Amino acid sequence: MATVVRACMPLPPAAVASSSAAPSTDAQAQRRSSSSSARVLVLGGTGRVGGSTATALSKLRPDLNILIAGRNLEKGESLASKLGDESEFVQVDIRDRNMLEEVLQDVDLVVHAAGPFQRENECTVLQAAIATKTAYIDVCDDTDYSWRAKGFHEQAKDCGIPAITTAGIYPGVSNGLTSHFYQTYQSVGYATAAFVLAVLEGSTQPGVWFPEEAEGLAIESRKVLLERASQGTTIFVMNKPSWMIETDPKEVGLGIYV
Repeated sequence: MATVVRACMPLPPAAVASSSAAPSTDAQAQRRSSSSSARVLVLGGTGRVGGSTATALSKLRPDLNILIAGRNLEKGESLASKLGDESEFVQVDIRDRNMLEEVLQDVDLVVHAAGPFQRENECTVLQAAIATKTAYIDVCDDTDYSWRAKGFHEQAKDCGIPAITTAGIYPGVSNGLTSHFYQTYQSVGYATAAFVLAVLEGSTQPGVWFPEEAEGLAIESRKVLLERASQGTTIFVMNKPSWMIETDPKEVGLGIYV
């Protein structure tokens, strides 16, 4: 695997010791072949990032079965009821790997939004996902944690598990915009939900990837991802005169139009 060097990031650490991997169930395999019946677990689902991700997923794909996981029973059940019959609340302690693996046995993809990641010294959720052969996404914004997760690349690859780390607004979607002339300020929920759907639709190869890697997100799938991530948001166009913008722009200053 070629070395990936990210701006302001150190070289990746040595590979992490391998962990056991449990076989996926027939039900998991059948659901993964069709994303329309997939089950998605959102850890930290009662928080701002997790809650907005679950809400965005329910709007983008009402057919998904969304599991809201968190510590606040009342808040979690309230959100699940608002998302519809396909959603439910489950109580999960992410520090308990046995509990995690038990919940993940019947899940197709897990979204790790239970930060802050700066305080985490282990990738417990990712390890549990690999052990249960469950696709994985996190919204990490911490350099050390992201490279620690990257250390599990070979394990995930060997188990056939696609995983994306730092799949939020920053650096996730932001790193996918490097070839575009505009910058989009998204709802964090739609940004993460866009990555979830990309993985469920088979746009990610097995292994642990950063969003800017072609194997992490197929080039041909990036346009769709950006369209999903920018729903209901304001687009700031930069470095172009007003007459080159198709809509009726309003200048907010310094050559930036809305």
